[in-house]
Amino acid sequence: MAESLENRAGRVVAEVFAVPLEEVQAGTTRVDIQNWDSVNILNLILALESEFQVTLEVDELAELTSVEAILNILRRRCVS
Repeated sequence: MAESLENRAGRVVAEVFAVPLEEVQAGTTRVDIQNWDSVNILNLILALESEFQVTLEVDELAELTSVEAILNILRRRCVS
């Protein structure tokens, strides 16, 4: 069975920010993760683009403030 979008996105966030996967939920925001900073946001962008085979648009980059926002972007792109 294929891994769900939520699990894949959560895994990417956990790996990029070096936090346990159990700490990453849809409601997790940049305030909740100490390493969610300007350097690691670049790593997040690259990891999301690689994992989901998308190129994020400039206006979408400002939306990367929570796991739920990431999921919304991916859903708008019809990523599953």
